[in-house]
Amino acid sequence: MRQISSAILIIFVLLAASCRPQAEISTEEAFIETWGDIFTSFWDKMNTQYVFWDLDSPGGEWDDVYFEYLPKFSSLKGLIGESEEETDTALRYFYDILSDLSDCHYSLSINDGGKAPVLTFSKYHQNLLSLSGRSDEDIFSIFRSGSLPEISDLRKTIGTVLSDSFGVSIDTAAPFFSGEVSPSSYLSLCHVFALPEANAYYVLGKTEDEILYIGLSDFNMALFRSGISGEEVRKGIEDFISIWRGFIQDYLAGEGAEIKGLVVDLRGNTGGYNSDIPLLWNCLIAEDVHICDYRSKDGMNRTDYGPWVKYIVQHDENTKRNFDMPIAVLANKATISNGEIFAMFFKALGDYYGFCTASFGEATAGGLGTANSSPDGNIYEFFDPYVFNAGQFNIGSAVCQTQSMHARYRNGEIYENIGISPDYPVAEDGAGDAVLSNALSWIRKDSQP
Repeated sequence: MRQISSAILIIFVLLAASCRPQAEISTEEAFIETWGDIFTSFWDKMNTQYVFWDLDSPGGEWDDVYFEYLPKFSSLKGLIGESEEETDTALRYFYDILSDLSDCHYSLSINDGGKAPVLTFSKYHQNLLSLSGRSDEDIFSIFRSGSLPEISDLRKTIGTVLSDSFGVSIDTAAPFFSGEVSPSSYLSLCHVFALPEANAYYVLGKTEDEILYIGLSDFNMALFRSGISGEEVRKGIEDFISIWRGFIQDYLAGEGAEIKGLVVDLRGNTGGYNSDIPLLWNCLIAEDVHICDYRSKDGMNRTDYGPWVKYIVQHDENTKRNFDMPIAVLANKATISNGEIFAMFFKALGDYYGFCTASFGEATAGGLGTANSSPDGNIYEFFDPYVFNAGQFNIGSAVCQTQSMHARYRNGEIYENIGISPDYPVAEDGAGDAVLSNALSWIRKDSQP
């Protein structure tokens, strides 16, 4: 009797200690059969795989989602695609749930038994579509169609900068282009590397008064440099990087032309690999630079976080002094992921390392989480998500993409789903390139003795 009484007392104390009902977390793979099964499995997987609970469920809000939506999903008796009306209802439930998440990389694709997608949700596209003036109903209809619009249809990218601002037309039917193009109204020299099929455009130029310009659609240079797309592409990337680093290193060594400043254009940059940092930026610094901190999960529970770990960019040993001319960074709401990490790199240079930097345009997208890279440095592979209990997961006919690591700025500020605000907000318009023009004007004024 004493053992039974003790057990009852322990249960009572545990129940009394909880101030709200707790949804049960299942650790077993469920058989996906109904909409209720899909939701329950989705909710369980989110507990272990999602890393932004400190932002999205500080008071147990994810439990509230369970208790609100389980009865709704359970009332739908058909399977995916059996009833168009029920499918619309279920997918709208998912849309409403996901719309409140902070992970700007988040996407969920649900297909009809391995056939065509019946819903493709993207937090990034949701934010961009909303900024373009689309209503909530319009956005849901777009996601319900299973296809997403091109980023260049919603915001300026380096591809559109090439055509709209520089008057450069790249043959999109060609596999790739590498070489100099005719000078534009902004640049007296312009070198372009382009892989149109991959929406990859890298632009390096110089104005008549020796202001360098580098525009990057993404950070996949290490990927292309590896030769994955062929020897010609690898050679084109090598040439581009060599010209870029040559400009900087010649200037810092007191050789060649006197550079008056640098424009780094990250508008529409969709991110990529940290491997591009030593390829592009460490030639600018003569000291190691602490940009931000990362953390992942180290347990199965919702908030089993590991420690914050510093992310430090190591300097190039051949760089003997820091780049000492003004640096203008251009960004917009389509700048995400490593595009934002690199924006933070330049922000840290200005905030903590004495560089003359300023940012122009719009606040960035606010998607600073990252996926795990391979332990051996292979940029084509990723850790098994179960190692960190975070990241991508599948449930039946649904595939969820979510980041496995959380990032914050070096001072502790978190920009997830908020974005990094510019020092000089400049609206993009169809007449010329107001963002680039403002940046060039700032450099010319600030570089005067």
